[in-house]
Amino acid sequence: MENLVPFIQSALVAVAIAFGAYLAAFVAGLVLRRALNHLLGSTWSNFVANLVSLGILLWGAKIILDYTGAAGALVILATAITGAFAIGSERLAADLVGGVTIFFAKPFEIGQYVSIGDYEGDIVNITLTTTHMNSFDGSRIVLHNSTVMDNTITNLTVNPAIRITLPIAVPGSEDLEKAATVLHNCLASFEPQVRLPDYEGSVVCENVNLGYVEFQVRVFIPSTELMGPARYKLFLHVINALKAAGIQLMKS
Repeated sequence: MENLVPFIQSALVAVAIAFGAYLAAFVAGLVLRRALNHLLGSTWSNFVANLVSLGILLWGAKIILDYTGAAGALVILATAITGAFAIGSERLAADLVGGVTIFFAKPFEIGQYVSIGDYEGDIVNITLTTTHMNSFDGSRIVLHNSTVMDNTITNLTVNPAIRITLPIAVPGSEDLEKAATVLHNCLASFEPQVRLPDYEGSVVCENVNLGYVEFQVRVFIPSTELMGPARYKLFLHVINALKAAGIQLMKS
């Protein structure tokens, strides 16, 4: 019983130091991100901030061990075990390796629109273990960095233009030649559009099925534009042009 009171006191001191270290790491990371953002960019400022935060946490763990001995070691061990059960130590190591690879290989950066496996959206944050992206439907997607590196990454904004494709089904009973002409005219009048030799829009006949023909209208827009709103704008532009020409679309 006599040894229990000092042990509890040491454990409380360890918890207090751990809280202080976490608070210091959080504040230091926040300040560094803001201070280095203009100098290094969002991606590298996050990387440096995460490293500094990790260093502060490790320094806090050393202080706990130096000043509280066994009680502090018990607190650190309990936290580590809890974390290991929560996230899995092997997965954590793989995520850290993936995070370092992302920072140095730079397959994408914050603010770019990318496709990672089955996911697509704007990159909003990159940490040592996770990548955060906003999907076109407004949802926030958080991916393990190991998952990111295990999938095919398509950076849709690294080039000056990205292509949007709009399928249009026209009944076979309509004047298909007239429909194709209207769609070609839509290309000339649609904005925003990149007008460069390597990024010319096109209208192709993708499928000929029983009762209808499927055209595809393909337009390149600046990579700074959002794909969702641009695709919807193209849809309205094409539908209104076909309606004005008296051409009916295939009913679903």
